[in-house]
Amino acid sequence: IHHEVDISYTAFTSGYNWIIMDYPHYENVGVEDLTFKGNAKDDFKHHGNWQDDGAYKPLGLTRVVNSWLRRVRFTSVSEACSVTNSSNVSVYDIIFDGKRGHSSIRSQFSTKVFIGATKDISSGPAVSNGAYIEGAGQYHAVGVSKPSIGTVLWRNTWGSDSCFESHATQPRATLIDCCKGGWMRLRQGGDALQVPNHLADLTIWNFCSITPGNRDFYWWDHSWKYWKFLPPVVVGFHGEPTTFDESQMKVNFSNGTPVTPESLYEAQLNKRLGYVPGWLLSLK
Repeated sequence: IHHEVDISYTAFTSGYNWIIMDYPHYENVGVEDLTFKGNAKDDFKHHGNWQDDGAYKPLGLTRVVNSWLRRVRFTSVSEACSVTNSSNVSVYDIIFDGKRGHSSIRSQFSTKVFIGATKDISSGPAVSNGAYIEGAGQYHAVGVSKPSIGTVLWRNTWGSDSCFESHATQPRATLIDCCKGGWMRLRQGGDALQVPNHLADLTIWNFCSITPGNRDFYWWDHSWKYWKFLPPVVVGFHGEPTTFDESQMKVNFSNGTPVTPESLYEAQLNKRLGYVPGWLLSLK
C-alpha cells in the first residue's frame, strides 16, 4: 500500500483500528485505439465557467484494477480522463491535440497508476495575456489529485503554458520521470482548504524545462494559500535554467545537468525484474 500504517490509529472514533475490507471493482478493463473529440472553447479560461472547466469530459476509469488506456487521442477536450478509486492501471501512448482545455489525465483517489509516453500539443490562449500559443497544452498536464499514492509519470511531454498537476487533498509518493514541458507555477490546482498540493515523497527526475526565466522557484508560498508542497526531491533538472529555494527541498542535485540513470523508473524495474519489459522500451 506504499504507506506505513499504525494499526492503533484512533483519530475518528474511540477503538477504531485499520481493517481489511472488500473493494468492489472491475478488472481487466481496457480502452484502446480510439479518438475522443470534443469542442472545447476557442478562448479557454481557467474556471471561466462550466464550459471551460468540464463541458467535454469523454472518459473516466472508476473502480478498475489491472486495467489500461492506450493508443488513444483526445481532441479539443475539457478533461480527457480521470483514473479514480482504482489500482494498477497503465495509461500510455496518448495524444492531446486540438483546442486546449482544463486538464489531461490524472490519478485520483488511486494507487499505483502509470501514465507514460503521452504528448500534449493542444493549442489556445495563454493564461497570462490571452495570446494564442501553438502547443500551449492543457492547463493541467498529467498528474495526481486527491489521496493518490505510488503514481509514475514517465516520459510525458506537455505544452509550454502548462505544468504537471498536483491537485491537493493528499497526493503523495509521486515520481515524475524523464518528462519534458512547461514549468509554470500555479498550474497544479487544489482548493485552499485542501492544500498542501502534494505531501511527502514527490520525486522529479531528469525533468527538461521549456520555460525560460524561472528564478528562485519555491515550493511553499507563505503569503498565498494555494501553493504548498512538502519538500520534494529534484534530481537532474535541466533545459531552460531554473533556480530553486533549497531550504524548501529534501534534495536538489545536479541542477542544469541530467544524471545517470536517465530514467529512475526503468532502473528500478531493471533492478526488480532483471530486465526492462519490451512494451515499455518500445514507447521510448
